[in-house]
Amino acid sequence: MPSDQPLISVVVPTHNRLSYLGETLRSILAQRYNQLEVLVVADGHDQRVADLVTQLRDPRPKYLSCQFAGRPAVPRNFGIQHSRGEFIAFCDDDDLWHVDKLHKQISLMNERRADFTFTACNNIDQRGTPFGDALLGDFAYVGKSRFLLSLGAMIVNSSIVVSRSLLNKSGPYNEAA
Repeated sequence: MPSDQPLISVVVPTHNRLSYLGETLRSILAQRYNQLEVLVVADGHDQRVADLVTQLRDPRPKYLSCQFAGRPAVPRNFGIQHSRGEFIAFCDDDDLWHVDKLHKQISLMNERRADFTFTACNNIDQRGTPFGDALLGDFAYVGKSRFLLSLGAMIVNSSIVVSRSLLNKSGPYNEAA
């Protein structure tokens, strides 16, 4: 990926899921789009998470910690505050990304001059095997109206990429929820 591509800051809130976090981070770092910083934000300091980030031996992930809150909105907002990217992506600490996720989303956002995108996703079991229907389904051939009606307020955080300018307008995640 050319270095003239915009920086994407990936915010990964985490709390007590070390068993999944390594695989999550490896899936982020394996992205075909590599102009990214990865902000791993522990909800309360966790030395094991700090050590895991160091052991990755990659300059893109950074360990941060915020005061324990018990609500993922707090570390997400903390990560946003410390991010440098023109775009912000979110990935929960037990989720995995397809290798082309960011490349496809940023290409679409640039092409359409969009400030927000999200994707469909699948549930997987502990072995990584998909089960059930894809969340949001396959909407490649569905009209916009039908697609929007089918959402039912179901956009998965780990599928979101948003421009910093839109985040600045909309404000932070609601930390009271």
